[in-house]
Amino acid sequence: VGTDISLRLSPQSTLKAGAKYIYNHMDDNALYEGFQSGVWSTAADYSLMQKYTENIGAAYGVFNSKLGKITYQVGLRGEYTHTRPNVTRLNGNDTTYTKDFFSLFPNANISVPLNEKQSNSLILAYSRKISRPSFWAMNPFKVKINEYTYIVGDPFLRPSYINDFSVSLVLSHKYNFSAGMMLQENSISQVVMVDPDNPDMMMYKHSNVADRWMYYISLNAPVNITSWMTLNTNLTTFRQKIKLTPDAPYDKDLVFNANINSSITLPKKFYIDAGYFYMSSNRAGNMVMKPQYDFNFGIKKRFMKDRFTASFNVYNIPDNDSKTYINI
Repeated sequence: VGTDISLRLSPQSTLKAGAKYIYNHMDDNALYEGFQSGVWSTAADYSLMQKYTENIGAAYGVFNSKLGKITYQVGLRGEYTHTRPNVTRLNGNDTTYTKDFFSLFPNANISVPLNEKQSNSLILAYSRKISRPSFWAMNPFKVKINEYTYIVGDPFLRPSYINDFSVSLVLSHKYNFSAGMMLQENSISQVVMVDPDNPDMMMYKHSNVADRWMYYISLNAPVNITSWMTLNTNLTTFRQKIKLTPDAPYDKDLVFNANINSSITLPKKFYIDAGYFYMSSNRAGNMVMKPQYDFNFGIKKRFMKDRFTASFNVYNIPDNDSKTYINI
């Protein structure tokens, strides 16, 4: 539930404010049994019941104004969160705790026009955000991948906080060049480790990583090559460094990403769409993923006054087989 209010303070200034309350509850049960000597028996070490309750109360205020041709915005959001994860295991190893915390999330941006038409502008921005763990990441049930590997979540994951600083140059209202820096605290990532209860098993566990720094530049350029062909290019490169634990050294990577899409309009309402994706080697948790690339192609036809569309698509045409290397 939520409510908002907007006030015009002057011809150039407005103030918006609001409040919101969010309630989330998750209740999962898992019962594992084994069949031995003609009898089904409960596997107490694997069976469990999980309950997770989350209450979030938030309030925000945003002030927008203009100084000459320069526009700016400042805002602040405050959130109070109450969480109560509870894991009950049939073997008696129960875990319950309550966590209360209050967080502030400031944000600000300034837009400076660079020409009379204001089609070119320079934008400076800062924001602090929160990324909460998904219910899947907090699920403590073991999901088997193969005979020696499984995925498991952590019901006691902490939220991740992101501080993002950026500067953007916008040309002709559509070409965008950006550069910035992002600091992420308690980043949530899958970490591969040996199962402490069974050294023969490996587990992919959702975990909080100490911190992650990223410095990036990006380019977005939509181009109308002809009246019947468009091309949209997104290029990003970033330098990241990740620290798995507070005492660990930083692992560093230089990553490049390209995403190119084109659309061609043919006679009689036929259309061709093609896309190319590339991601260089990059790191997630203690895993290093080798370069990935993909090319997609599709053709579609609209008919009956555009009420129906028939399409045919082919994905992963190079049949890229991505590989992952793990440092344990």
